[in-house]
Amino acid sequence: YKVKNGACYELKDDGTADSNNYKYGNYTNDLSDTEWIEVTHEFTLSQDTKLCLVIMNSKLPGKDVLIDDISLTTNNGGIAN
Repeated sequence: YKVKNGACYELKDDGTADSNNYKYGNYTNDLSDTEWIEVTHEFTLSQDTKLCLVIMNSKLPGKDVLIDDISLTTNNGGIAN
């Protein structure tokens, strides 16, 4: 099975994700149910941006994805509030 990750960079006026604005990375294929697999997604923002991060399963029945840890880093060492 596989997952795809990405983000929604343009939110609706109420702050929720607009399903038409998701930008996905590549699929991570052949996930294992016996070992951890690192999945990464790199993107660039040109201005302060509110966004929603997303991890999508591949819609195959009977498979679950456990997210153990997520980190968001910046090239300047900080995140704007």
